[in-house]
Amino acid sequence: LRSKCMLKEVLEIIKETGFLDKKEISKRLNVEESMVDSAFLSLVKKGYLEETEIDSPPKICLTSPYKKRETQMKIGKIYKITEKGVRFMEEWKNERTKLGEDAKTKNETF
Repeated sequence: LRSKCMLKEVLEIIKETGFLDKKEISKRLNVEESMVDSAFLSLVKKGYLEETEIDSPPKICLTSPYKKRETQMKIGKIYKITEKGVRFMEEWKNERTKLGEDAKTKNETF
């Protein structure tokens, strides 16, 4: 349950803020950054997040005899919540609401 809860919490933070780096997410959740890394990997693998690598703008190497050669570097990744991720959050919310209603009903019957 904690694992599923963590995935949902990470998605909620991304949804709320639009973007936070993994370090900030780990601070908000009060967990190690490695746990957030694992959550991101799991969310991508499950199809709840879509990962896109960001390249630097192309640069022409002026000192090269092949002046047309362009160089690019990978400078980071961005993540977007997928439709499947949105459904996962909705199902989780519905499940938690139902559990709360069931507990309330049990308390009212005693």
